[in-house]
Amino acid sequence: MTECMEIKNLSYRYPDGTLALDGLSLTIPLPSRTFILGSNGCGKSTLLRHLNGLIVPEAGSVTIAGRQLTKKTANSIRQNVGLLFDNPDTQIFSPSVAADVRFGPVNLRLKPEEISRRVEEALRTVELRELAEKSPYNLSLGQKKRCAIAGVLAMEPRILLLDEPFSGLDAAALRQFLHTLSSLYDTGVTQIVSTHDVDLAYEWAEYVVIMERGRVKACGGRELMRDADLMSEAGLDLPLLVRLFQGMGQIPDSLEQARQWIDPNIRRE
Repeated sequence: MTECMEIKNLSYRYPDGTLALDGLSLTIPLPSRTFILGSNGCGKSTLLRHLNGLIVPEAGSVTIAGRQLTKKTANSIRQNVGLLFDNPDTQIFSPSVAADVRFGPVNLRLKPEEISRRVEEALRTVELRELAEKSPYNLSLGQKKRCAIAGVLAMEPRILLLDEPFSGLDAAALRQFLHTLSSLYDTGVTQIVSTHDVDLAYEWAEYVVIMERGRVKACGGRELMRDADLMSEAGLDLPLLVRLFQGMGQIPDSLEQARQWIDPNIRRE
């Protein structure tokens, strides 16, 4: 049987009584590259915090590869399910990049040689080895996000949760960040991404989850994002490629495919 992350009847209210998740049920295949889409306040971030045990389910359940998340299992599950917050400053707190990445493995009480291996590997993956001794507070936003993800990777998670990871990045930093995510995905790390960026989701997602008011409105392949009524009801715009090619009989899956359709002689650089 294919492994999955299974969420059943998950509900959650904030301390002020606001309902964030309303009996949400969802199955996410593992491994996969899953994008969670929805307007502000639909519950995306709250869902991610449940998936790695920062919030332990009080109503409903979360089961990861056959293991249910409870107060007793939360700490061990977090070792396999890493979470990257929107603002990297909430995850960076050490005097150097290397020290920040080392923090997690040290707290696992690993042997010094294993800690060094994990730190080196994580920094290599995000291409920050040359900045290992630099203060993370002096990095650019893109570098800070890569530093934060290196700290998560040093825990060697099987699943990576990313909350609005693309916000605030310029074009160059975005390319670098996507390169890092692509390299990780090639190693089998599941990525579950919460984002407003429908264009990136359309090109990158294998599996799409559309949320509305604390519930799953729809889930499936990227073709969901071509449904104008569905996207509008969820408070989302259609992806640019869908808007450009609507009514033309066929819609490309990526910008590269669109270029080839427009001019087959274009060679990929």
